[in-house]
Amino acid sequence: MSTDTSAKPSDNAGGHPDPLDRHAADSPESAKGPAGPDALAAVFKQLAEAVEYLAYLLATQVDRVKLKIRNLVMLAALGAVAAVATLAFVFCTVWLLLSSIAGGLGELLGDRPWLGGIIVSAVILVVGGLAGWIVYRRFKSSGLKSTRRRYEERQAKQRARFGREVEQAATEEK
Repeated sequence: MSTDTSAKPSDNAGGHPDPLDRHAADSPESAKGPAGPDALAAVFKQLAEAVEYLAYLLATQVDRVKLKIRNLVMLAALGAVAAVATLAFVFCTVWLLLSSIAGGLGELLGDRPWLGGIIVSAVILVVGGLAGWIVYRRFKSSGLKSTRRRYEERQAKQRARFGREVEQAATEEK
């Protein structure tokens, strides 16, 4: 059986040359890369390539964020336009309704449109003021109730954990 020294090194399952193959270690093809200054140049080339790939990755991430911001700005602008259009529609509808009510009331009061406008405006101001006051009172009351409920729950946890609550502890300390 003859041995062929020109054969390439055999690879094991991991893809690396077989360390027991004496011919692989002796052949010039077994060298893993350039040596000396050429090796340093190869390292710098690989480093430059890695830096370029990192810059590419960062650029894609920046562009992704820019696109998200652009889409958010576009949605905000469309939302603002839709809100303005809706408010204009509601304003015009309410204006026409109130003008018609004032005109009809003015006709009923003996062809005095100004009197109909005054009465409708006064009624709207009174109803709006009452509605605002009721909303304010309910809002204030609900905040007070939720705060009171939160402290009652906390005191119940204190009783369960310590056998007493903050108010009892304060009176016992005096």
